[in-house]
Amino acid sequence: MEITQAALTDKAPKVVSDTSTAKTSSAVAIKFKMTNTTQGKFTTFPNQAKLTTSTGLVLDSPHGTLTNVFGGVLEAGAAKEGDIIWVLQPGQAQGIEWITIDWWAKVGDNGEFGTKREYFTAKLELKK
Repeated sequence: MEITQAALTDKAPKVVSDTSTAKTSSAVAIKFKMTNTTQGKFTTFPNQAKLTTSTGLVLDSPHGTLTNVFGGVLEAGAAKEGDIIWVLQPGQAQGIEWITIDWWAKVGDNGEFGTKREYFTAKLELKK
């Protein structure tokens, strides 16, 4: 699993469902790439990751319609990538110095019971 890019902005296009009078939104976005290097199936859902910021903001999941649905079961040797976007309230991107994202993965199919999930946290220091 690899995070290939990260971005933070207070000038993202306003989300249609946003009822505020602001013309733009704030957002955190990452580009995520994963490759199954096991001999069998591998399951993970980084597109459902929790975001925590240095300013104390916690979002339990990314924006549903802006984030690519690329998590799930990967067959041996398969690769997927996608963008994960968390929409913040206008102005909330200001002052964020780092973010962490938390998600899980496991060897095998998602429907296989008894296979233990592994939990991952990635901390990204953001450039100013």
